[in-house]
Order: sequence, then C-alpha cells, then structure tokens
Amino acid sequence: MNHLNNSIYELIEIILKEQFSEDVSNIAKELLYQGPSSIVDLMKRLSLDFLSIRNALIILLQNKLIKFEELIRKDSKDIVYEIEIPNILNILRFPKILYHISQLFGENSVLIFEEFMQFGILSAGQCIEQIIFKLQNVKKINNSYINNIKSVFLKLVEENYLTQVINLKSQELKKSGKEPKTKNSKCIYLLCYYEKFSIFKINFK
Repeated sequence: MNHLNNSIYELIEIILKEQFSEDVSNIAKELLYQGPSSIVDLMKRLSLDFLSIRNALIILLQNKLIKFEELIRKDSKDIVYEIEIPNILNILRFPKILYHISQLFGENSVLIFEEFMQFGILSAGQCIEQIIFKLQNVKKINNSYINNIKSVFLKLVEENYLTQVINLKSQELKKSGKEPKTKNSKCIYLLCYYEKFSIFKINFK
C-alpha cells in the first residue's frame, strides 16, 4: 500500500468516526484494508458481535457508503460487502453542496438535502415528514409551506440533484393506471408516485 492510499484510508476512518461511531469506523477500516468481506469474515477478525456488525453495515448501506454482492462459495451463497471510497469522501463536500443548492433553489432545498445527508436514502414522503416534524415547534407549518417543499423536491429531482435508487419504468406507470392525463397534473402525480414507490439519494455531480 502506498503512502497516498494510507493517508486516504486514515481520512476515511476519521470521517466515519466523526459522522457515525467507532464501530462503524472500525468495520469500514477492516473492509478498506482486507477487501470485500462477509459478516462472518468480519466477526472472525473483529471483537464485535453479530448485531453490532449488522447494525453498522445497515448504517453504511443506508448512506450508500458500501455496496454488496452475492457470491457462491462451494455449495453455499454468501453476501460480501465492499467500501465505496468516493461516496465517503463526498461527505467533506457537504457544506459546499448546501451553499450551492441554497443559491439555486432557496432555503427549503437545504432542509431537503440535510435529511438526505443524515439518512442517505429516503422517499419523498419520508423526507417531507421529517422536515415537518423538526420544524413544527419552530414555525407555523401550513399547506402552502408543505406544497413549497414538495415543489422544491420535484425541482431537485428534475434537475438531477436527487436521483432515484429505484427507477420507475413507463410500463410500471401504465400498469398502475395512474398516468397523468394533463401536463398540469404531472407534478402532483409524480410526487404522489414517488412517495409511494421511489427511494432517492443525492446525486454528486
């Protein structure tokens, strides 16, 4: 391992420890240095129990910081996890990203992005519910304000700042029987459909 890689790995450890916990950081460190590993592999190499490892992996998956693959080993199948280095380093860009989108889309876009930065992947409905819950004791929440958040959310999707983890296909829309009849109803329809079926994440441009 060269000096540059070692420095990047140390930086990743610090980022994850600050953002999440020491357990999450230790598991990520193990994946960095040892390569793709299963839960059983991690249990053998770390002094952590199954639940601690599983919960840490869930956090990393939720935030798109690791990926997984099913491997066939002899007569059994196993799931191995691999670290996503670019996605972890993108955490350092969060302040710059928030400033950028606030200039383009206003303060409500910052509220939306903060939810995705905290939880990784969300549906439109989950994101909006979280924002309303956090603000309900701070400011008056009315239908006009909620509709504005929905409009900003759709704008972020249309401009590709938020991207779908689960893609909608035209056939799925036709099967649902809920395709918008007019252009005016398209935005409301899309948001309803996103709330029910689609999960989103930040698209780092």
